[in-house]
Amino acid sequence: MESPPAGVIKINWDASLNVSKGWIGLGIIARDSSGFCLGARSVAKQVQVLPKRAEILVALQAVQFSKDAGFMEVIFEGDAAQVVKEIQTEHHFFSWIGHLLEFIHSEMRSFRTASFSFVPRACNQAADTLAKEASHFSSDFCWLEETPSCVSDIIFREQCCP
Repeated sequence: MESPPAGVIKINWDASLNVSKGWIGLGIIARDSSGFCLGARSVAKQVQVLPKRAEILVALQAVQFSKDAGFMEVIFEGDAAQVVKEIQTEHHFFSWIGHLLEFIHSEMRSFRTASFSFVPRACNQAADTLAKEASHFSSDFCWLEETPSCVSDIIFREQCCP
């Protein structure tokens, strides 16, 4: 996970499924080029979906979170390689997933620059931790200009990711 250029915000995202409770958790972390946490969000949804759909939902939430926060130059990083590859593809099949992918592309037009990149799970632990917290505790939280205490150590470690 290399540092983005100055002015570019890095948004890490991940999903977690809690099958026994029937919840999914979504985790999003926003950082500036020096790794400083600008905000975060965790969302819990009571829905039964496949992991791929959960990852697409959190990617969409990450785009909407960034848009709402007013970030204009962003790099979205997730550890779901297949989902990142599908988002990077311009054309999608007309299906439930395809419509979500098209919506992500539509929302990305509101940024000056926006791209999606794959990162290894080891470089996405903060978003993963927030997603797991949300799925187990069925809670939604939003932090702006502060770091969630449950991931502060992880965010510091992730600054060293390659």
